[in-house]
Amino acid sequence: MEIINAKIKASYLGVDEEGTLYLQIIFDSKNGTQYSTDRVTFVDASFIKDIVNTLEIRSWEELPRKFARIKLEGRRVVAVGNLIEDKWVEVR
Repeated sequence: MEIINAKIKASYLGVDEEGTLYLQIIFDSKNGTQYSTDRVTFVDASFIKDIVNTLEIRSWEELPRKFARIKLEGRRVVAVGNLIEDKWVEVR
């Protein structure tokens, strides 16, 4: 597992064709490589709250251009962390 610093390029929070709520976060790394979370489906808002609290922002809309640490398995993001503090959210 590799840990790198990255900037959030984009995020998506919406509903798919079957009506399932899901999100995805895309990151840009220093070397120009992009990484993304898998499509994360969930049943309550606690995951969103955990992301917002970990990255110390007030709303989902603040994610783009926010810096974070990410844990990678290959090119897949498996955890998102605070840039300074040891706070993480798993996104498996």
